[in-house]
Amino acid sequence: MNEETPIVHTFSSDIEEEIRKKDATIIDVATSGINKISPADPPNYKIIFILVIIFIIITILTLSFYTYKNNLENTPSINTLPAGNTKDSSLITTSVKISNIKQDELAIYMPDSKNSLSPYIKLINQNKGYMLYKVITYDGLQSALLNNEDKIIYDLTRYYGYSEPFDKFKDVNMFGVDMRAAKETLTTGNKALYYGVVNRAYVIFANSNISWKEAYNQTLK
Repeated sequence: MNEETPIVHTFSSDIEEEIRKKDATIIDVATSGINKISPADPPNYKIIFILVIIFIIITILTLSFYTYKNNLENTPSINTLPAGNTKDSSLITTSVKISNIKQDELAIYMPDSKNSLSPYIKLINQNKGYMLYKVITYDGLQSALLNNEDKIIYDLTRYYGYSEPFDKFKDVNMFGVDMRAAKETLTTGNKALYYGVVNRAYVIFANSNISWKEAYNQTLK
């Protein structure tokens, strides 16, 4: 009769047995976890592409807006020329050409008379000594000139840079043309202002007979 060898339990053997059981359990759990992990889904390239396109569009629109805004802020503004600054008419003419804006010449050179004269005349040439206007319509022109002579004197003295007072206009004849002349009030003064209508086609404003003649010759061409 065989007798089973008795198992001797010692403190050391018991610990080893527990360790073997725990190692087996840990391996089972790890293996089970690995088996349950599913492969990652591939990235959705279509969505990524759409997002990139949207970002590019927003960037372009933003840059365009700031460029447009910057251009508006840096655009130089054009100031209207002061009516009284007519001592050097060549500077005014240059400024008007540079601004490239069509302005009412009467508002620049004869601001006080402009409302009364603008329906009848239009500037075609001027310099430091004269202004030559083309008659738009003759009916009513003579009346407008005669009724606004005080304003015309004020405009012309400012245009030519005169500070002296002038008498009222009187009839004179120069180069066979009837015109109006205003002499300097001072007895020792030699300044004069002239204006007149030539052949119902032109109006000349001048500050000397030489300047008048120069403007008058242009009407003969």
